[in-house]
Amino acid sequence: MEKTKLSQDVHHIREMMEKSSKFLSLSGLSGVFAGFIALLGLYFINQVLNYHNLEYALLSGPLPQGVKLEVGFYGFLMVLFSLVGAYILSLRKSSQSKTSLKNPASRRLLKAFTEPFLLGALVTIGLLINDFPILVAPSTLLFYGIALFYAGHFTYKELSHLGILIAATGSLAFFLPQFGFYLWGFGFGILHILYGSYMHYKYR
Repeated sequence: MEKTKLSQDVHHIREMMEKSSKFLSLSGLSGVFAGFIALLGLYFINQVLNYHNLEYALLSGPLPQGVKLEVGFYGFLMVLFSLVGAYILSLRKSSQSKTSLKNPASRRLLKAFTEPFLLGALVTIGLLINDFPILVAPSTLLFYGIALFYAGHFTYKELSHLGILIAATGSLAFFLPQFGFYLWGFGFGILHILYGSYMHYKYR
């Protein structure tokens, strides 16, 4: 009887420590939302390329300035909508569980994600400015995957697993740059939707 009670106490203490050290209000639906936003953004970028008679697999040289601006604009919108969606859905989840979004765990998660994410954004801008558009998809996948991997240390471990898969997709895209457009859609779109759906049903 005492062993059972001791085991329950240890389990309870472990749960309390996990809740205090990890951000558990991250919504799985935010992953699904981000995936659909990515696929929608990819569609519009493809429309831009088609309008200018450009094919992604053949983007080995300079892009017209107008195309760079349009692609950058859609990329910015994808990031903005995904982050806003993640915030709103996580806020909804935290209110349901009566927890706060502002805590030490959320700050650690944000810091772990932001540093490699911003570094990746700078690399991407540099690639566009210096006319290496074919490497944009691999680099964004790689740095974003790394950002998720480190952020996953402060929330559900599945986020780190997603980061590894996305980073691996980006690494593959460096070897197959002509397929970067499709690999980008797979990494940011399909993997996000699958991950988000799994997390939603597991932790709802």
